[in-house]
Amino acid sequence: MTTSPPAAEESPTAHRRVSVVNDSPDFLELMKDILEADDYDVSIINGEHISSIEPIRATQPELLIVDLRLSQAIVTGWDIAKQIRADPELARIPMILCTGAPDEVRERAAELAALPGVEVLAKPFAIGELESMVARLLMADRDAGQPQERNDFEKTIERSNPNEVERAGPPLQKHAEGENAGDHSDTRVVQPGEEPPPEADRL
Repeated sequence: MTTSPPAAEESPTAHRRVSVVNDSPDFLELMKDILEADDYDVSIINGEHISSIEPIRATQPELLIVDLRLSQAIVTGWDIAKQIRADPELARIPMILCTGAPDEVRERAAELAALPGVEVLAKPFAIGELESMVARLLMADRDAGQPQERNDFEKTIERSNPNEVERAGPPLQKHAEGENAGDHSDTRVVQPGEEPPPEADRL
């Protein structure tokens, strides 16, 4: 008699709701593909003209990924993060802030330190790095009933240099914005072992 192989054990973070806010449709679709491959329920929100956190609230996120630079939006990623933390319904949701502007992060260090449960993901980043951070924050939220505190802030700043990318997994297709805000025509893939371009991503 033929026996069926045992069913694969489902990840404890499977089907958790992750919302992504960015002003690049290509980046949003890429993130959706990566995260859905890990069995998350993903909602993508075009941040080009976002003016409040209500579109985010409608997705009922358990984790929020937002870009700090939304070129045409009325509000910035910083504004969204602060509004989320001030909202009684959403205040405990873990957040990942994506940025290719380490100088801006340094300038807002005190502001960032006042936002618990927030981590910074410096671009360019590897797919494995994204996946690890998402899983860790969702596990911490499940186990502790609240978002995990940020990692050491200085470590985040140190590794934000695009020439010091930790290649923790398959390459993430990066979105490199041109000098004009909203110019999302230049996209490329950083191959394993290849040095990233000298300029940082700017979204």
